[in-house]
Amino acid sequence: MTVKTMLLVQTEVLVVVVIVALFVWRYWYEPRQQTQQLMPAPAEVQAPAAPVTSAPVVPPKPQPAPAVATPAATAPAPAPKAKPAAAPVAKPALLSMVKNGDFAKGLQGWSYWKDARVSSNLISVVRHDDKYRTTHVLQIENPDKKMMGVQQPVALVSGTIYRLSAKVRSTATIDSSVIFGGRVALYLPPQAEQAIVWVTENTNWWGRTLEFTNTVTGVGALYVHMGYGSVASTGEFAGVALEKVHDLD
Repeated sequence: MTVKTMLLVQTEVLVVVVIVALFVWRYWYEPRQQTQQLMPAPAEVQAPAAPVTSAPVVPPKPQPAPAVATPAATAPAPAPKAKPAAAPVAKPALLSMVKNGDFAKGLQGWSYWKDARVSSNLISVVRHDDKYRTTHVLQIENPDKKMMGVQQPVALVSGTIYRLSAKVRSTATIDSSVIFGGRVALYLPPQAEQAIVWVTENTNWWGRTLEFTNTVTGVGALYVHMGYGSVASTGEFAGVALEKVHDLD
C-alpha cells in the first residue's frame, strides 16, 4: 500500500470518527444536557431539627397600673349647723295693781263698802286649806240681802287696756238654780262701770276674767261685794287682780 493510499484511508477514518463524534454530541450529549437543565435540582434535604424543649410559661407578674394623677377631692362644705331652737321666752308676769288681792295680809289695803260699814262683823278673811297649799280668802256673809263688801282705790290711765280677774265660790248651796249675787267691779266715772258677776250658786272655785279699754284718767274704785240682785248668800273671794295689759298706742 502506498503512502497515498494510507493517507486517504486515514483521512476517511478521521472523517468517520468526526461524524460519529458529531452524531453523538448532537443526538445524545446535547439532549442530555438540555434535559438536565430542565429538571429541577433535587431539594436539599435538611437534617431534622432537634426537638425544642420549651420551658414552662410563667405568666408575667401583673404590673401595677400607672398612677393617674387625679385632682384632689374637694371636701364637701360642712352643712350649716342648725341653730338650736330658742327656748320660748316666757312673758313676764303682769303685776297686779291691787294691793293685797290675795288677802294674805287680812284686810290691809281694803276698806268697808256700803252696808259693811255698819255690819263689819260679816266681813272676814279666813284660811283655806287644800292638799296643795294654804291660802287666805275674803268671806262675805249676807243673810239680810244687803250690799256688803270691801273696796280700794286704783289709779287708771286713759287709752290703756286692763284685765280684771277673781275667783269666787259659794258656801251656801250647790243648787245652781239659786241666785248667788257675787260681784267684782271697777268704777271711774264718767265711763261705764266694768264688772264681773257670778250669778248662780257654785261651791267650786270659779275664776272669771274681763279685759276692757279704759277711757278716763283718774282714780277709780275697785269693790268686791255680795248682794247683787238683793239675794241672801255667803261667798268667798280669792285672787282679786287688776293688771295693765298694754297701751293702745
